Amino acid sequence: MAYNLAPLQNLIEQFERMQGIGHKTAQRMAFYVLDLSDEDAKRFAQAITDAHTKNQAVQNMLRFGG
Repeated sequence: MAYNLAPLQNLIEQFERMQGIGHKTAQRMAFYVLDLSDEDAKRFAQAITDAHTKNQAVQNMLRFGG
């Protein structure tokens, strides 16, 4: 059976982009995410999206005096 490892590799690479996160730690983080239930994975992804979106709005208000 062939497995598509591209999504796992992409997840590892995204974690590696974080300051101070090396390959080994990125792998551990990726496997942590893979072990999450579907519901927990959705909550995790939503938390990232919410933090990014809300932080962007705050940064824009500060930048433009809104």
